Amino acid sequence: MAAWISTAGITLVGDAIHLMSSVGGVGAVTAIKNAADLARILGKRGFSVESIAAYEHSMRASARINIQRGFAGGKRIFNQLPFELCKQVDS
Repeated sequence: MAAWISTAGITLVGDAIHLMSSVGGVGAVTAIKNAADLARILGKRGFSVESIAAYEHSMRASARINIQRGFAGGKRIFNQLPFELCKQVDS
């Protein structure tokens, strides 16, 4: 995930920041891991731009791995196409 400018007191966890396929249940696990990592970092460092940035940095790395796992599972189980080849659905 691309980095952004962190803000003290505002961040996101789970599907609010990294929507994932439900294949393999990695979305729920990742959301719980995000919350635990955020709590751990805030407990050690307190609320600051630096602590939020540290959480977001770790979240980007771990989310990337689980997004790839979810995609691999979708490809294996459902023959999912790469995202760039999927049709856009208008509502």
